[in-house]
Order: sequence, then structure tokens, then C-alpha cells
Amino acid sequence: MKKVMIALNASKGLYDYIVKVTNDSNYTPILDDAINVRSLVLTHVEQYSPDIVVMSDRLLGDDTRELPQERDAALLQIMKVLRQLQIRVIFISLTHPPRKEGDGFLGELVHLGIYDIWYQKTIDQDKFAFHFLEENRLDYRDVDYLSDMSRGFSWTPLPPSASDPNQPDQEHAEDSPVKQDDERGFTTSNHEPKIVYKKEKVVVEKVVREVVRVNESVTLKPLLVVVGSLNATGGSGASTVCHSLATALTQIGPYTAVIEAYTKGRAPQMLEYLGQNNRPQGSNGEGWQSWISQTLNNGSIHSHWEQYGIKWAPLDLDHELEFSEEDNLRVISNSRQHPFVIVDIGRGWRSRYAEHWLLQADAIVGVTECSNSRLWSAVPNVQYLTKKYTERFSVCLNRYDDAFREIKDHVFVYLETVEQNPNREQVHVPVSMRFPDRGTYFAELEWNHQPIDDPEIVNIAQEFLTQFMDKKAFIQKEGLGKRVALSLRGLFRK
Repeated sequence: MKKVMIALNASKGLYDYIVKVTNDSNYTPILDDAINVRSLVLTHVEQYSPDIVVMSDRLLGDDTRELPQERDAALLQIMKVLRQLQIRVIFISLTHPPRKEGDGFLGELVHLGIYDIWYQKTIDQDKFAFHFLEENRLDYRDVDYLSDMSRGFSWTPLPPSASDPNQPDQEHAEDSPVKQDDERGFTTSNHEPKIVYKKEKVVVEKVVREVVRVNESVTLKPLLVVVGSLNATGGSGASTVCHSLATALTQIGPYTAVIEAYTKGRAPQMLEYLGQNNRPQGSNGEGWQSWISQTLNNGSIHSHWEQYGIKWAPLDLDHELEFSEEDNLRVISNSRQHPFVIVDIGRGWRSRYAEHWLLQADAIVGVTECSNSRLWSAVPNVQYLTKKYTERFSVCLNRYDDAFREIKDHVFVYLETVEQNPNREQVHVPVSMRFPDRGTYFAELEWNHQPIDDPEIVNIAQEFLTQFMDKKAFIQKEGLGKRVALSLRGLFRK
């Protein structure tokens, strides 16, 4: 049975609620008294060896006049030690004013591998109790928006708000000696998150299902393929695979869209490959707008960036725009006006925005380079995607050479712990594509803004795609015939 230590410096009501959730989860609270001081946390951890520590940012330090930045730095040091000891940390923010997205402290928690982060003004009672259980605990996709992955996890605390000279000192108000409402050391506060019942659910439905048959020789099945990097640092070749799949589909006609999917904090990269000087202009000379901006401003997509026979949808340069989950669903719906959609998800597999695309996808491809370190670092994402999207997920090996020739049609992973799987039975994950090592070939294409023209690469992509459609669809463009080409344009040109 897991042991839970509670270090909140909170009111008796909140403390009792956490104890109740602990008992209801068949865990054991190991202390009868509340821990209110930071210096006692590691002492009690050493003495009681808890599995879970529930702590807040209201724990008192030695100096009651310390700055918020000093408090946060001290908390991070404690939580770093807890994570090194492989202790799960559940963090509840009790500061006032409450923390917000963009707070560097919350981002640093994600960097430490702390995903059970509760900083909202209200806490859904059912949701908190559900995620308290180890098997339902929050993971990276639930909190990735708190950190800017593309810029690293540099900690930049929010500056304290200016205080009114006629009012009490707000900068130190939360760290000043607090009132106690009983002998056990509980505090009184009007700023703790309220425990409420609230259920939220985002429903994602398949937008396009029909198979479009133009004539006996050409069948177009609406297809959405999501591609991303299995390595946390990126750079595995996911964008290259997207471009290769789209190039293979240009044999049918210019009906393929490659989309750089939005996840919070992701910096645009597709613009660098396409070349910013190649940005198209509207019919009235207006500047280029991304699909996201067009959806937000107009509700639909009316202009496209067509290059190399492919329609590209890069992210905005100003990627820090306000973009909700509903907006993301509208972009997905608008993008399905194209029969073939290739989505570059980057490394944001566990983002809420990525999940919308993944639920829609006909195929999900995780890309990793063939090196020992890269293959090893890909394992967590392979396990996650295999569990959640078993039938649609496959692995693409980039820079494949004879040194890894033993990896052929499958890779093998464990999906359970030793306790859950004592026989260590492995799951077979299919390898859908193996791209050969081309040295600097792809880097030179990106540098010179040129399309992929390697026949072997295109054939590998084509072999993967043929499983999703009538093989007769893969005929050269000049073999389509004028009538068929016009029919396709009439069907899919908006």
C-alpha cells in the first residue's frame, strides 16, 4: 500500500479532503499532523519513505519576509530531491494571487517530471480523486502547455505585482505568520481553491469518412496521417517523412496538404524550409495568413500556400496567439477539404491539441533515428502510443543502415512493469518505413528550399500509402488523362 505525506500549510478543510481522497484510494496517510514548514519536508521523507508527497507553495521558510522568487527556488530544490528519489509529487498552488499559464515555476515543475499540477481557482472533486490514483495520474500531455518546449526550461519567475502603499504589504502577505484554527497547526485562508463538481468533455468526431471514386481507375479515400518524432529532443526526421509522403501523393495530383500542427509553445519550423521569401500573397495583395489565422478570422480557409505540388500549412510566426481546443477542431474540419492530409505533430504527442489530430488519424507514424541512444529514448513514446493507438500506430526508422539490419518488420517493447508482467512478454510494434541514411541530402534540400527528388525515398513512402487506398491511384500525373484531372480538380478545389 502506497504511503502519502501531506505538506500543505493549508486549512483543516483542505487537509481533511486530501486525507479522505488518500483513504478512498486505498493509500495510507503517514502523518497525523500537518507539515507547515519547508525544512521539515525532507526530514520526514527520510524518516517515513513516502511514495507520494502532496505539497503546496505556501509552506513556510525560515525567513518570513522572503521574496516569492526565493520561495519558489527553495521549493524547486526540495522537489528536485524528491524526484531524484523517484517520489511522485502532487503540487497544489495556494498562493494569492493565483499562478497563471506562463509562470516559469510551473514550467520548471514539468521539467522535473512533475505532472500532477493543480493551480486553478477551483478543483473538480471527481477529477482530482480520479487522477490521484496511480494508474490514472496526470501525464505530460496534460501540462505540456505550461512550458515552452522549444526554448528549454529556463526559469523566469513572474515579477511581484505592484502594491498599494495605503494597503498592507501584499508581496509578503502570504508568507507572513498565519493564523491557526486549532492545535494541529492548520491555517485559515480565503484564497484556497474551491472543491467543486464539474465535468468537461471534448467530443471529437470523424469529419470525413466517404470513399470518393472518380472512375474505375482512380479511387480517393480521404486519408489523414499524423507523423511525429519519438525522441524528446526532436530532429529525428519527422518533417522529412511528412514531405516524402506528400511527394508520393503528388503523383495523383495537387490535392495533398501538409500541416504543421499547433501545440502550445511550439516554434514554427516549416517556414524555414519553404523559405519566407516564397510566401504567397492574396488576390488583393494582402499578406499571407496561416490556416490557423484564416480559421480564427474568417471561419474558413480561403487561400493556400502551394509549392512543389503540395499545399503547405505552416504555423504563424506569431505562434503565441490565443488558440482554443474548439479553434483547433475547426482547423481540422477545414483541413479535411483536402483528400490527403499529412500532419507534422513534432514531438508534442501528449498535447491536448495533438490528441484531436490523433483521434482523427487513419495512420500514426512515430519517427526515430537508428542509433542506440535515439532508439532507447524513443521507448517511452512508443509505449504510450502503442497502448493508446494500437492498431493505427507504427514506427518509421530514419537513417537506417546495415548496423541495424536485425530490426526489420517489428520492434519489441514492454507495456507493463515487472510486477504486472512477470513473464516479461513483449509487444510487437510494426515498422512501417525504413528510410536509408542519405547523409546531408535532406539538410541541403532544406537549405536550398528544394523538393524531394530521390526515387527510393518516394517509393518507400508510396509503399506505405498504398495500404490505405486503391493501388490504381498511384499512376503518373500524365497518365491520369485530361478528363480525370478535371474531375479531381472539380471535386477538391475550394
